[in-house]
Parts: sequence; C-alpha cells; structure tokens
Amino acid sequence: MDDTFCYDFKCQFPRFRCITFANRILKLWLFSFVLVSLLIVLSYGDQTTKDNKIVKIGAIIDFHSRSGREEKTALDVAVESFNNNDSNNHKLSLFIQDSGRNPFVAATAAQKLIQEKQVEVIVGLETWEEAVMVGDIGGRAQVPVLSFAKPAIAPPLATTRWPFLVTMANEDSHQMECIAAIVVYSAGKGL
Repeated sequence: MDDTFCYDFKCQFPRFRCITFANRILKLWLFSFVLVSLLIVLSYGDQTTKDNKIVKIGAIIDFHSRSGREEKTALDVAVESFNNNDSNNHKLSLFIQDSGRNPFVAATAAQKLIQEKQVEVIVGLETWEEAVMVGDIGGRAQVPVLSFAKPAIAPPLATTRWPFLVTMANEDSHQMECIAAIVVYSAGKGL
C-alpha cells in the first residue's frame, strides 16, 4: 500500500492513525453486521410460536477503553434498531458487563450472564485471553461467544479447542485489504 492512502482521502492524521481508525470502523461495522445477522437467525429459528420472544444477549466489554465505549454504542444502536422494527415477533434484551480488560473478571461476568440472565449469546471480548476464558465457559454451557480478539493460535486449532468461540479478526493484512477495497469502491462512487 503506498503512502498516499491517507492523504488521498483528506485524513489529517499520520498514516498509522488513519489505518487504525479505519480498522476500528471496519471492526465495529463488521461486529454490528454479524450481531444483527446472528439475531435474525435466532429470531427466525423457531417459527412455531407466534408469541413475542425476548432474545437475551450478553456483552462483555471494557467500559474504560475507547473501543469498549464504541462497542457499547454500536450494540445499543443495533438492539434499539432491531427492537423498533415492528415486522418481527422477537425483541432483544442486552445485558452489558465490564471486563476491565481482565480475563478473570470477564470469565466471572460470563458465568453471571449465563447463570443469572440466561443469555443466548455473548459478544465483545477484545483480548485473546478474555476470549479463551469466556469461550471455555460458553462451550460448557453451549452458549456462542463472538469476539474481536485475534487468535494467538491457528484458527483450525482454536475451533477444535473452543467450538463455541467465533473470532472476528484473524490477520490484519486481510482487514487492510478489505478496508482498501472499501475505500477504492467509495472513491469510485464519489463518496
């Protein structure tokens, strides 16, 4: 990728900050897309009932980090948007816990969400250590866990070890290629 990437799109920050910001935006967009897709699948999974069903979602994020606050906002907007849609018979209930970027606190929060709130899915988890501990708990309870954490081991091994853990990030190079493709497409459309 050449050095004009950021300057072509009037980014006032140095190149690495522009890519980091674009990476965050892509992750939030991807996270929201996967969350809404999962919720649609969950909501249409049992068509036998006509009653309103509440799907309980647990989120474990770091309230004190910028990305954690952005995730919280994205989750709140996604849930509100889904609940305001009158065409579905399901509503979402979001339970958010603070991890403080500590794997043990995240594991305790996951246990609490699963046992006390009976959540059907857990999302969030920015570090691999948090994702592994919560993925282990989610696997025992058969609760899917969606995480942004980049796996520390090869994905096939991670899938075998933690079958209920889904990571959104694998290699930064693939994400950068995706961001570059989005930017090129947007520039071609005059956005």
